[in-house]
Amino acid sequence: TNLVVPDFPDAPYTIHQRPTPPTDKFLIDTFPRTLEGLKLVDIREEQVFEKPYVGATVVKATYVDDQGNPATAVMFEAESYINARRILENYKALLEQEGKLTEYKEKLYISENFIQWAAPGFADQAYGLAWNNDRYFVAINSPIREVQENLAEQFPY
Repeated sequence: TNLVVPDFPDAPYTIHQRPTPPTDKFLIDTFPRTLEGLKLVDIREEQVFEKPYVGATVVKATYVDDQGNPATAVMFEAESYINARRILENYKALLEQEGKLTEYKEKLYISENFIQWAAPGFADQAYGLAWNNDRYFVAINSPIREVQENLAEQFPY
């Protein structure tokens, strides 16, 4: 009865209002092939053994803008929003240890969670947004802020 909910920043791009991926398709087939100003150039499903996805089978897609600047979308089914939040917490720890954060926002609380960062020294993940969509984990990152923001805004899930 005396629960005090922390004051969290609003999630960007209405990410928590997006639908979950369709269940009648393989996850790899749900990624859009083109988005406004971006086209898919590589997509693969693979088991990953590096942080923060250790042991997960992820779908990783690379998009490029008209100038060839890349952005990456990673998505996998984490089986529950609790597991997806744990991956977000691991991602946060990785960024804090290795990313040299210059900007950071988060909401890690119950079922709607996200982290957003700028860590210019973190190579291809310098700018990013990661969230859970129910039981799915989604991350969008790029070495260039504008390309990352464009993909994050348009990604359908």
